[in-house]
Amino acid sequence: MKLTTTLLGILLLNVCSFAQGSYDEEQRSKDESQIRKLMIKVMKWHDKTEPFIGYEPVFDPDSGQATGMDLKALQEGLNELKETEFFDASFIANYRTIVRSLHTKIQNKEVEFAEGDLAPYAEADPWCNCQDVPNDFSWGQMHVNFISLDKNMAEIAWTWDDSEESQSFRYGVKMRKMRGEWRITYLQGFDINISSK
Repeated sequence: MKLTTTLLGILLLNVCSFAQGSYDEEQRSKDESQIRKLMIKVMKWHDKTEPFIGYEPVFDPDSGQATGMDLKALQEGLNELKETEFFDASFIANYRTIVRSLHTKIQNKEVEFAEGDLAPYAEADPWCNCQDVPNDFSWGQMHVNFISLDKNMAEIAWTWDDSEESQSFRYGVKMRKMRGEWRITYLQGFDINISSK
């Protein structure tokens, strides 16, 4: 009897600890919904802001050549990103690194452009890696594909919608859940390995 009670107690503890540690379908569904809503909020917010927050070149008044990036404007942009509460600190640190790297490359004349020229980082909007949003598109149509999702981490790729023609476009995003809220840690258009080349 004691052995049966002990075994039953151990089994019950294991079941309870598994239930607490598992990632059930209901929670997964809630997380998927929160992640999709976050992406829509981010893109709607982005539509109301400049595509290159904190990316303000400084030009030599005589030659018109870029001499670096405005680091005060960068800090203001970083503060704006932080205030949205959409982004994890790691994303903001990466953003800072990209602009500071560009600043150094301009100062070292590895990157050169003049006032009025298209800046080398401005060929496409990094928030969507696009030049234009498709006609008649609203962010509510965004289709989110979940590559991986667990209790605290997510990796997705979004497309314009679920149509066949949209499937050739994919934009990668990574997120982390902190204190019950999802935050963006990575956006494909701000990949340090690509943006700082």
